[in-house]
Amino acid sequence: MNYIKPVCILACICCLAYSVATAQNTGTFTDPRDGHTYKTITKNYEGKQYTWFAENLNYKMEGSYAYDNDEKYRATYGLLYVYAAAMVACPNGWHLSSDVEWDILVKVLGGENEAGQSLKSNTGWKYNGNGNNSSGFNALPAGFHHPDGSFSLMGNSSFWWSSSPAGNGKAWIWNTNFDISTVYRYDHDVSDGYSVRCVRD
Repeated sequence: MNYIKPVCILACICCLAYSVATAQNTGTFTDPRDGHTYKTITKNYEGKQYTWFAENLNYKMEGSYAYDNDEKYRATYGLLYVYAAAMVACPNGWHLSSDVEWDILVKVLGGENEAGQSLKSNTGWKYNGNGNNSSGFNALPAGFHHPDGSFSLMGNSSFWWSSSPAGNGKAWIWNTNFDISTVYRYDHDVSDGYSVRCVRD
C-alpha cells in the first residue's frame, strides 16, 4: 500500500494556507464614476484590517494632472492631485489615506528604514532602483506637479498625500525614492500635486 508522506501533507497544507491568505489580502474595486478597476490589498494591524488601493488614483477632476500634461502616462502612474482635490477625489466608501494610516502601513512593512523595498514595484524605477513589491502596493515613481505647472522626478520618486494637515498651508506627504529603501514623511505645500492612495472607510 502506498502512503502519502507527512512532509507532503504538510506542504499541501502550507500551500493551501498561503493561497487562502493571498486570496483574502488582495482584491479589486471598480469606481462607478468612470468604470476604472483598481487592484486592492488588505493589511492587518492590531486586529484591524486596512484595505488600500494597490494603484494610484486615476480619476480625472479639477485639480488633477497627468504628468507633463500627457495622457499616455495616466494608465501607468495615475494622476497627480493638489491637496484640495485629493481630499475629495476618492470614490464613495473610500477616503484619502491619513497620516496615521500611512504610519501603520509603514510599520507593518518593517518601519521607515525598510518599507520602501516592500512598497516599490519590481520594475519601472530608474537606475535599477526597483523594490520587491512584497507588499503588493506596487509603488511606481510618478513624480510630482509644481504649482507653476511644471513636473519633476518621474522615474525617480513617488509622493503621496495624506489627509492630515500640517499647518501653515501644508499637509503631510509620504515619499520613497529609487536609491534607498527608506520611506520619508514631509510637510509640503497644498498647491503641489502628488499621487493619491485611497483606503476603505
